[in-house]
Amino acid sequence: ESVAMEAAKYGYSTADLIDIDDVLKRSDEDFIKLQLNRAVQMADPARIISREIALRKIYLEVHATSFELSRCTLIVPASEWASAKWGGNKVALADSMLSFSSSVIHRALTRINDHGM
Repeated sequence: ESVAMEAAKYGYSTADLIDIDDVLKRSDEDFIKLQLNRAVQMADPARIISREIALRKIYLEVHATSFELSRCTLIVPASEWASAKWGGNKVALADSMLSFSSSVIHRALTRINDHGM
């Protein structure tokens, strides 16, 4: 990037610098796709896997809200789950519903029936 900026400062331009400038203007996702295409052309399995993982990471970051547990219709609402326990602080229990616990929980977190999920 600094080479392209330095060349532009002096009005120097070549086909390679134009190509570099074009690549630098791409989004991260487009750049990784370009790298993936090149890795496929080179038949480099390690690089292919690396670029596919990077693309999936970007996808998951962009669509993270789609994968939140709170969006799953099979999970019992926290207040309902907490109210099934006798005694204790129901609000604190509801807040900790989707947190790891090494102890046994008082009720299943999900509702699953045999006739259609």
